Amino acid sequence: MDPLGEFHNFFSLICLLLHHLMEQREIIMSTFENGEHDEDMLAHLEDLNGMLRFYYHNSQLSIQPMARRWWIYPKSDVHWNVFARTVWSDEMWKRTFRMPRAIFNMLVKELRPHLTRRDTRLRKAVPVEKQIAMAVMYLAHKGSYATVATFFGVGKSTAYRAIIHVFLCMGTHLLRRAVYLGDHRKVMAGFERLGFPQVVGAIDGCHIPIIAPAHEGAQYIKRKQTQSMILQATCDHNGIFLDLFTGFAGSNHDTFLLKESPIYHALKAGIYVPGRPTVTIAGK
Repeated sequence: MDPLGEFHNFFSLICLLLHHLMEQREIIMSTFENGEHDEDMLAHLEDLNGMLRFYYHNSQLSIQPMARRWWIYPKSDVHWNVFARTVWSDEMWKRTFRMPRAIFNMLVKELRPHLTRRDTRLRKAVPVEKQIAMAVMYLAHKGSYATVATFFGVGKSTAYRAIIHVFLCMGTHLLRRAVYLGDHRKVMAGFERLGFPQVVGAIDGCHIPIIAPAHEGAQYIKRKQTQSMILQATCDHNGIFLDLFTGFAGSNHDTFLLKESPIYHALKAGIYVPGRPTVTIAGK
């Protein structure tokens, strides 16, 4: 007999013994119902009664089947596999992911070689479409990893790893293909048509909220008393980004970030706008 069966038989025997003792207790108690009896004996039997009931009750609970403890809790990705991929219209898709379905499909095509993973014995790999959709939704709604994980029917840690991996792949393989300086002559001509001659880009910055390192928290506090990092972006006359630069603490001034950025050094060295052309406006 296997050890589990022996334990079950032994435990059943203990339960039968307890049950037999309780029956004997009832017989002894009945002799004291009519007539004189010793109060000490009765008190002793009452204690025995409580002890037997306690152990008997726990023994019965012990042999009852326990509720199943999940190694991985069941999840559902019906929102993604059913509604998002087959039911939603293009308008609903764009409202949720903040990009047209065609752009999303382009991202999938470009990043598929870098995001494809093989299945293991423990679990199946997350499809590339699902990984990118999680990353896009996280960016679109400033949501939490838990919210994205619930929508796509995956674990929180799985959503975190997928989102970070997509970001790294986009930065490595797509960023410089989408954000670059381009032809300065076309940019200047475009701004001149808008009434701004001799302009090679529109520049601005924004603060990205972060949780700063404990030993450097004061350096990341901006004027609104929140911790952040500065992102500097430059775009052309059509709103297309030409340059992105980030990494400095939110306490730094915008001019400091500009002088540290690559586009500033490219302009100063004459790499972006060769020859430094000039124009006379109102005699100046």
